[in-house]
Amino acid sequence: MAESSSSENKSEPEDSGPVPSGGIHAIKEHVSRDLTSFIMYCSRIFQILAAMAYLVPIIFPARMAYVSALLAALLTSILRLRQRLPPPQLTREWGARLVLEDASHYVMYALVFVVPPPLTLVLLPVTLFAVLHSSSYTLQLLDLLGPSSAAPLRYLISLVELKSQAMLRAIAIAEIVLMPYTVAMLLVGRGSLLVPFIYYRFLSLRYASRRNPYSRTIFAELRVALERQAASPRCPALLSSAIHRGVALVSALSPPVMGAPQ
Repeated sequence: MAESSSSENKSEPEDSGPVPSGGIHAIKEHVSRDLTSFIMYCSRIFQILAAMAYLVPIIFPARMAYVSALLAALLTSILRLRQRLPPPQLTREWGARLVLEDASHYVMYALVFVVPPPLTLVLLPVTLFAVLHSSSYTLQLLDLLGPSSAAPLRYLISLVELKSQAMLRAIAIAEIVLMPYTVAMLLVGRGSLLVPFIYYRFLSLRYASRRNPYSRTIFAELRVALERQAASPRCPALLSSAIHRGVALVSALSPPVMGAPQ
């Protein structure tokens, strides 16, 4: 392969419509007008807390926290699909739209990793997405309270926004690194035969995403770096040949890029 992220590109933050002004009453109106977005916000906050509980398993067992984080990510993705798609239909057009949605990719991601043994790297992409999107929604709520409300929290959100591109690149790198990991786990007898095949499909969808160029960008950068290494006089001929074969194989497996987002 030669996405991620602005997410989902930063898969653009969900549009909750015009934001009213006026404190707690305005927040209630804002939430009631788009309850699905608020539930998604709550599930993302829960997901972040569950990921933290997995890293520091003091109150809950690590496995419970890990599964909870993935299930919260699954719920968020399903709700996002509910926002983005019309009611389910047994038609080719509806199925095609489903495949194009970034949220459907992460439904697949959560399902494929919820059963195997916990792996910290698995939580990185979905948790960083949760941080990005929950930050933007939190800022909407703070704006309703007033432009000077919760200054320390606004400062933290500004840091997240400042580092958003770096976070999206980290998501893409983690997703790519997980591919060889799933294959390695299968070779040592610790993984399911289905996981690498399903994950390859997930990674192909991320690479071809309409909204998220970061996977393609990272793949392209990796290709350039590997080809530069292979062309170096200090690179052994055997290694150089292996790099070229590997790059050719991955390029052949790369899917076509989907159409522009709507």
